[in-house]
Amino acid sequence: SLQNFQERFEWGNGFQVGVESSYLVFNNKIGLLGSIDYQNNEFSFAQDKIVNQLPNGEKLDNSLVNEEIFIKNGSIRFGLSLLLNFGKLGISFGSNIGYLTSSKGVANRSYSDNSSMEINEELPYNFITDKKGQEGAYWEQEENPDLLFERLNYHANIGFSYKLFRFLEIEAKSNYGLGDLMNDLNDTKTNGIGRQLDLLLSAKYTFSIKPRKKRNKTPEQPDLLVLPEE
Repeated sequence: SLQNFQERFEWGNGFQVGVESSYLVFNNKIGLLGSIDYQNNEFSFAQDKIVNQLPNGEKLDNSLVNEEIFIKNGSIRFGLSLLLNFGKLGISFGSNIGYLTSSKGVANRSYSDNSSMEINEELPYNFITDKKGQEGAYWEQEENPDLLFERLNYHANIGFSYKLFRFLEIEAKSNYGLGDLMNDLNDTKTNGIGRQLDLLLSAKYTFSIKPRKKRNKTPEQPDLLVLPEE
């Protein structure tokens, strides 16, 4: 009842906020950097399909469906990196694991068939909670599919930071996906969306936490009483 014959995918913008903590040894030259971040990514995903039936059961005569979806994904990422400190310049490389917490979109869907019928719709999609055959993200599926996006994803990263002032750094970092971003719903290959590549530019407020050194308390010496000589 459905055939995909063209899929188009485009990356959009996004943002990331989070906290980092580092521990340095060897005169503050090398250490570990841990991070927890929330990341929001935006995508544009378009599909052209041939369908014979609408979600409400209405039969169609090999209708062409054009579906353009604007998607926003939110995820939590946990990272661990090796940090090299060269004074004002820092270099980090490591990995992170992310968990997809939300995946929503708005679809602009249009139909046309041999009778020149045209229908235009704008529909909300939720790629995590929507089910098969309903008026949602998986409306054309006959069985409950895997989610469009993988819930767990893994990345390798490398970053370069520069300290502008005592408490302010700027950083450029890249994250490269080690697994596919999307599942293959219809046994077709979608070009260009297998692995995710993020390019991040950020500013960081930094401060140091140092343990207090214990001071050795010396017992107070009693005052000496000086007696006059006879």
